[in-house]
Amino acid sequence: MKKLTIYVLAFCIASAMYGRSMAFEYDSPAGRACRGEVLCPDSVAGNVVAIFVQHRLQSEEQLRLWYGGLVDNLLRQGVSCCFYENRLDNPQAAGGALSWFDMADDAIAVYEALRGMTSFKDAKIGFVGASEAGCSALVAAASVSAPGFLVQLVSPVENPLLIEMQVITRDRMMRNYMRNAWGRFIDMPFNVYTSIFQDILQDIRDKKIGERDTYIERLYERHATAIKGEREVFVRQLNAFLTVYCDRQGNGQRLAWDAERYYRKLECPMLYVSALHDTHILCFPNVVRLEKIMHKHRKSNFNVVVVDATHNLNRYNRDRKHWEGERDDTEHPKKDEVFDAVMRWIAVNVG
Repeated sequence: MKKLTIYVLAFCIASAMYGRSMAFEYDSPAGRACRGEVLCPDSVAGNVVAIFVQHRLQSEEQLRLWYGGLVDNLLRQGVSCCFYENRLDNPQAAGGALSWFDMADDAIAVYEALRGMTSFKDAKIGFVGASEAGCSALVAAASVSAPGFLVQLVSPVENPLLIEMQVITRDRMMRNYMRNAWGRFIDMPFNVYTSIFQDILQDIRDKKIGERDTYIERLYERHATAIKGEREVFVRQLNAFLTVYCDRQGNGQRLAWDAERYYRKLECPMLYVSALHDTHILCFPNVVRLEKIMHKHRKSNFNVVVVDATHNLNRYNRDRKHWEGERDDTEHPKKDEVFDAVMRWIAVNVG
């Protein structure tokens, strides 16, 4: 906690070097007054404002830390940067598991608040979001009037159910979902393993899980022969899996995500940044899907950049360490490449 506080303090001091901050209030869709802050370059409100969209699983403090380097670079370029409260930081306001659409509603409320401020009424106000927050940014940009731009960093375009299946089946040998107490895998055919998780993800999406113990018992009875009697292990590990997916992450809406619905309504310039070594949101399936959607709907005002990095882009990611070992060239992701791509794109396409 002490280390995090020091980093956030350093972020605030560094950002203050380039201008001042402007505080504002807005009415949250959750029904309460919330606060926001715009960091402005050179002591004046810039003509371009980037709203950093909140992530449903990260606090505002974590978000500021994650974007710290990018914010400093944007401020140097004359782009104002906006942060605001996250419902996640207020459990009472959150009211349970948050969805991408809750985060989009908050971003829309912030956008409308900035539009009503004299300092930003003529500014090009756009949205920036990474990972799941990139989906919320897309929903927001497709829903407001005259958005300035959209920047999505390593965000899912393909249906997450398909992505999850790819990740789960690919990572079978590194995950612990199907391990027993002695550390060996339940000896089941690969097609049974994939079939079980396909059924589970579809049932989460379609809200068919119901009473959890009964659901797991039903799965076990269906595949008992292939599982070879490892009932206790199967029940324990499926309970752990469903706890993460149902209780902690609220994945029902996420697994039903339809990005095309929002891309076809998008009327502003868009930059999509994908990471070559992304093991969470796979690079090329999402890039190909995006290209197909945009061409289908005759959208040409977009750019795709693939960078040699991992899912976290601007900080060290353990995924690459797992796959490639301890080599020095994998210890530091190409954050400068990401920052440069975003800044050059905004300069050319936004102003």
